[in-house]
Amino acid sequence: IEDSVILAFYENNKQHFILDEAILRGVQLVVPVGTPNIDKLKGSVKEPDNEENIEFVEKYAYQYATGYELFLEDWVPISRVAFYMPISTDDLAKQIRQKRQIELQDTMNVYLLQVVDVCTAGEYKPLEYVRSEIEEMILSQRQVDFIESVRKDLYNKALEQRKIKRYEK
Repeated sequence: IEDSVILAFYENNKQHFILDEAILRGVQLVVPVGTPNIDKLKGSVKEPDNEENIEFVEKYAYQYATGYELFLEDWVPISRVAFYMPISTDDLAKQIRQKRQIELQDTMNVYLLQVVDVCTAGEYKPLEYVRSEIEEMILSQRQVDFIESVRKDLYNKALEQRKIKRYEK
């Protein structure tokens, strides 16, 4: 499906693509309390667009993290992010409105979240987030149109060949 068709569909049907919950892009880590170089990790997480920082974060996560997710390109529901943190989804959404780096700690772990981009509940879903959904809708509509076209063609051919008769009152 061409990008222009997807974009036109999105623009014409935007009212159907409203977020029920916030979505975000960023980096999330869970590391045990007392892990070495945690301050360097926090600094590196603050700048996820820097390739060296991401390389350091990935190596650090591989060595020490009990949880790690890099979702800089993909939108993720806030409930999925909050699931791995000792905070409710609503409280996390409030904190994200105030700041982009969230740091929480309990007795066992330090939870780091760096938000690169966020769309809040009630906003339109970004095109990248609904692209596959739109493609499915367009393909489904094309399929329905094709089946309807074949049905009409078969009916008209049968009428022409006098294989069916039409009676009107």
